[in-house]
Amino acid sequence: MIKILRKYQRTVFGVLVIATAALAMGGFGLGRFMGGGPRERGAITINDVVIPYEEVHRQRRELEDFYRKRFGSNYEQFMEMLKLNVNQLVVDQIIANTLIDQEIKRLGFNAGAGELDMLLRTQVFPGGVDQDSFGRYLRDQRLSPEEFMGNLKRDLARQQLTGMLRDASVASKLEALSVLEREETKYTVSFVTFDPNNYIAKVDTPKEETLQAYYDENSLKYEAPERVAYDYVVFNARDFESSIEIFPEDVEGVYTENISKYELPDEVKVRAIQVTKPKGKEQKNESNDAALDAAKEKAEKALIRAKDGEDFVKLVTEYSDNAATKLIGGEMGWIKRGVMSKSFDNAVFALKGPGIAELVETPEAFLVVEVEEYKEKSAKPLDSVRKEIEDEIRKREAPTYASEQAHKYLSEWIKSGKSLREFASENKLTVNPSGGLLAKEKDPDTAVSGLTRKIFEMPGEERQVVEMGDKSILVHIVDFKEVETPPFQEVRSLVIEDVKKKEANRLAESASKEFLDNLEKSSDKNLEKAAQKLGLKSESKENLQAGLARELPFVDDVVHSAIFSAGQPGLLKDVMSVQGKYYVFQIREINKPKIEEMQKKVSQKQEEVSVENGEILLQSLINRLKAAAKIEVDPGLMVEDAA
Repeated sequence: MIKILRKYQRTVFGVLVIATAALAMGGFGLGRFMGGGPRERGAITINDVVIPYEEVHRQRRELEDFYRKRFGSNYEQFMEMLKLNVNQLVVDQIIANTLIDQEIKRLGFNAGAGELDMLLRTQVFPGGVDQDSFGRYLRDQRLSPEEFMGNLKRDLARQQLTGMLRDASVASKLEALSVLEREETKYTVSFVTFDPNNYIAKVDTPKEETLQAYYDENSLKYEAPERVAYDYVVFNARDFESSIEIFPEDVEGVYTENISKYELPDEVKVRAIQVTKPKGKEQKNESNDAALDAAKEKAEKALIRAKDGEDFVKLVTEYSDNAATKLIGGEMGWIKRGVMSKSFDNAVFALKGPGIAELVETPEAFLVVEVEEYKEKSAKPLDSVRKEIEDEIRKREAPTYASEQAHKYLSEWIKSGKSLREFASENKLTVNPSGGLLAKEKDPDTAVSGLTRKIFEMPGEERQVVEMGDKSILVHIVDFKEVETPPFQEVRSLVIEDVKKKEANRLAESASKEFLDNLEKSSDKNLEKAAQKLGLKSESKENLQAGLARELPFVDDVVHSAIFSAGQPGLLKDVMSVQGKYYVFQIREINKPKIEEMQKKVSQKQEEVSVENGEILLQSLINRLKAAAKIEVDPGLMVEDAA
């Protein structure tokens, strides 16, 4: 062991090898899935690899946290708009990564010490690392040393595989030019929209037998969704901040690793002569230019005399236009870097000590600056920021502590065999009822928004801990109702509405097809004129580009493909249906980019297309591996996110 430690001690990788060995020998934690406990149930099986539910839920939490940070307060709206099934994304990612890892193992990719060291230096710890900071990093990430090194080797092997695929996917110049031409060709498009909502008034109230027949054929549409009633106890991270035990070395570690955050900027004590620029300087004319030149010349004279050693206070009295500071010898006091303009900082702080700075120009004036004293930047004393750091650590660690407490109580509660209400009463915990049966989009309180949906996403778990950002919630399901279909009379008004919408949709589609058919038969085939004759509203969009058309109806895949693959102007031959509306399109102009302009961008586009080709090749490999693999997924994991 001594020889191994000496071999690696000079590299970043070596520091971590030594630290890993030391931490492992010291009993630093256990791997997330190490043996010794009861065998975990399998949520996903991929060939001979079993993925437990806990790992699926962990990765789901990580993905949700990523989206929450990205979308902020708009998280729920974005998730609904994008129709993202987070469960499906997590399951797909787990399957893809596992298959890739199995293929890497089959191909015999191995990460050497030098390659690992480079990865650590450039990506993981670009600023360097020692054993203490490595230990803190592992605690922050909740990883054992074995997991960290295993993850590192796995990630490097994945990079090697994707690099190999990228090398095999280099795009040609011709391919890049073709993509550029498609992306930068500009289209002018006119269109008419046929909205079924505008035809509902034309639909008569349906007959009773029509309504009954529609209900019989579409009864599933009126099903009441699954509903659940539950009790819950909230473990809020902020309630546990005071319980976090903080050691001096923790504070010192944060202070050292973030020293720039606690630095006081350098500052100067200065006097200044201000020569104000003339009013109306923005307007370029001979008079203004002459006045501006005169102001600059005046400032330059003062600068020369100041550098020659003349009394600066007297020069202020003679030259400065600033009436306020002129009375006190141009004194401006102590100024920290970053308070004034960038041009001021560049000139004044470049001196690094007393002296006369180069002429400073601001939008309003020319400044001649004398630096009387200079203080270098310095770190705030640790004791002055200790409380700030302790509060920061508490906020960072509190969610983990809250989660640990929730899981501790979960274990004790399950062992007790009691209801959550009984257990909570005995342990002085505040229990909250859901207030009856709730569908997945309903929550008992805005403070736990999304809780019911998460409960539905963890099927078969009557007692569970639900993680929600800075809250860990102990949940007891007390009642559950399956999907049920209400009788016709209860939903009759909804059936009437749906039947009328169906007929309005038929009328809108029929009108759009008739409009297109008549337009094609007309002599000039002018969409705007034809629409005007019928009292229809036409719209026009100019300079549409394939990569920039992000609004309806052009963002629709079918519409997008039909327009941006067209080689010449004209009517699109089919009516397009987009989100329940019908559209008739006419391409009026197509303007292709100049070849000389594309030549300037072709190298960068080659790189972009090569990366895209590599991703396509990787996905193709994953699809091939999926087809050959034996994969089993618990159907309960695939519950849709969207209500």
